[in-house]
Amino acid sequence: MIFKQLHDCVIPLIVMEIKHSITQASYSVLNLWTDSELSYIRDKCCCPTFILVGGGPYLSVLGVVWTDRFIVQRLTNVMCVGEATIHEEAHLYRLSRIFTSLRHCLRTLNLFYDGILKRTDLELIPNQPHPRYFPYPASFTEYDSETRTEFKYLDVLESDSTNVTFLAQTTSEVPRKLIVKFVDRYGVNAHVCLAENGMAPRLLFCGLLNGVDDARSVESACGATKSGGLYLGPLRMVVMEYIDGTSAQEIPLDVWPADAYSQVKAAVTQLHCEGLVFGDLRRPNVMFTHDSKVMLIDFDWAGKEGEVRYPRGLSSRVVWPDGAGDFQLIKKEHDMVMLERNFT
Repeated sequence: MIFKQLHDCVIPLIVMEIKHSITQASYSVLNLWTDSELSYIRDKCCCPTFILVGGGPYLSVLGVVWTDRFIVQRLTNVMCVGEATIHEEAHLYRLSRIFTSLRHCLRTLNLFYDGILKRTDLELIPNQPHPRYFPYPASFTEYDSETRTEFKYLDVLESDSTNVTFLAQTTSEVPRKLIVKFVDRYGVNAHVCLAENGMAPRLLFCGLLNGVDDARSVESACGATKSGGLYLGPLRMVVMEYIDGTSAQEIPLDVWPADAYSQVKAAVTQLHCEGLVFGDLRRPNVMFTHDSKVMLIDFDWAGKEGEVRYPRGLSSRVVWPDGAGDFQLIKKEHDMVMLERNFT
């Protein structure tokens, strides 16, 4: 184990356990952080910690944070650190890169905890938003502007553990509410297409977590569909304006806007005219504003027809159009089937 001494606190930076079950190390980290002596640090941050686990010649690196739940995530595959032959230079190089990265991360983690003690703005107040419960990215460079916009998180928008969408607010003199979500795939062009026509919230940023490299102009911020339909791309932050409204899923059909169907159809037609498809035209992804305007709000699957595909693991509880399925191409006719099925 590697610890950091901060006044009377001993903070675990990395915990190593060689066990038959790699989950044992997670319990060890949890036990360390529940120590009453660490409550001062625990109330200020999400307690980031590394774990090295393995058995025999096998090793893996995991990361831990403690938000409103204890989260353990695998950072590497299970690696064999032994040598099978004398020709192992490439394997040694890969291992060296991983352990060099881990060494740099430990230095950064040291500085992180040094900074936590110096901050006086991190008091944990019951039932109030606190940085430890939210993602760390908190700024972005807005499209069509060189201005760096900083924001703070206010709440999660979904209560389940898979939530990736948050309500936020800028820290400017005149605060603006924002929607911030984290995804690997996103139909930037489709979102912009509808936003320019008042059919979607205005997109402010979509790119890497540094809030600078955007998916419209930086290649490293883009993803691609590989052989077999698998989508590979970096985790990205999407920031859009907040629109006060309610999803079609939450409103009884008899109180929908009278022209709801025609508005949704107009939005889908606009995409199709640009050679784009939406892909997930279900009621939760369509919002009615308080002035009875319809907006599409989820562009995770959207993109150019002939290129974008359905992700793996489509819900069996949804009746999808014929031809729709895991890794299959998303087609315009699929959008039209979903339009008729969900909005008439």
